[in-house]
Amino acid sequence: MTGIIGYQIYIPRYRITSKEIRAIWGLSASGINEKSVPYKDEDSISMGLASALNLLNNLELNLTTIGSLYFASISSPYIDKPVSTLLVSMLGLNENVFTSDFGGSAQAGAMALINCKNMVFNTNSNGLIIISDCLKSRPGSVLERSLGAGAISILIGNDNPVASITGNYSYSIEISDRWKGVNSDYKVGDERFTREFGFIPSIKNAILGLLESTNKDLNDFKHIVIQQPNGKAPEYIAKSMKFDKNKLKEGNIANYFGDLGAASVFIGLAKVLDSANSGDEILIVAYSSGGSQAISLKVTDNIKTFRSNPPVQYFIENKIIVNYSKYLQFLGQI
Repeated sequence: MTGIIGYQIYIPRYRITSKEIRAIWGLSASGINEKSVPYKDEDSISMGLASALNLLNNLELNLTTIGSLYFASISSPYIDKPVSTLLVSMLGLNENVFTSDFGGSAQAGAMALINCKNMVFNTNSNGLIIISDCLKSRPGSVLERSLGAGAISILIGNDNPVASITGNYSYSIEISDRWKGVNSDYKVGDERFTREFGFIPSIKNAILGLLESTNKDLNDFKHIVIQQPNGKAPEYIAKSMKFDKNKLKEGNIANYFGDLGAASVFIGLAKVLDSANSGDEILIVAYSSGGSQAISLKVTDNIKTFRSNPPVQYFIENKIIVNYSKYLQFLGQI
């Protein structure tokens, strides 16, 4: 069955604590102790490339087996230029590799995975997905408290996956909860309004649709990873759907890295896979502005032969804390 052959994350080494931001502006994001900070020369392309190079090195893969490459991000440095073609060249892949870029929504990574899965199934070649976000907002803004940076690369294939993809379901309603114009900073709606009329009903309906289409029950899933605009948001889904919030624990990464945009649920998934056992079933849901993509996976025996290296825990522990002025320098704000 088509699934994940390998995965690898990359997180910038620098962090700023919520305590530091709160000391400057008086507020911090719920459930986030610290967030990752990109260095001056890091962006969504460089971070994605770092994760991909480490993944391909870990797999010792014949690059000619890769037939497609997908790049997903809501923070590409380009408005009119595909990053996927650039990454094909940087990674030394064949020039006839199918390429595609996904953006415009934190669902971009999930959309890339679903499209890649279909391509791989139909062509019997491997597909590489690179999901990377380097999110920034103006000093003192609501989202400055939470926006972080991180990337993950995932290889999808038909042979010997560590986790098979068992289902997916899409659900969307229209709500403007967070948006960004071409030449403007992020805008956000009222937090409670968007949670009650966007985040909760959209994710809930995507999960219910997936359960019905796969004939599953929430009790079948050992781990559930939900979009993390902050560390507390997924708990509202647990409360609404009446499942044990401990199912969310292993995939919670916002506490360490902040809001990672399109990479959020997939870096949470990587953390889960780093300690998962064969037979574990996992549910992930990506969300943005009323749209949700729910995906189910089942861990196979092949997990015994592949884990990310370095693992997610390495990036949690290996960090350098910076003060607010250094943080602003890294982001090019001063």
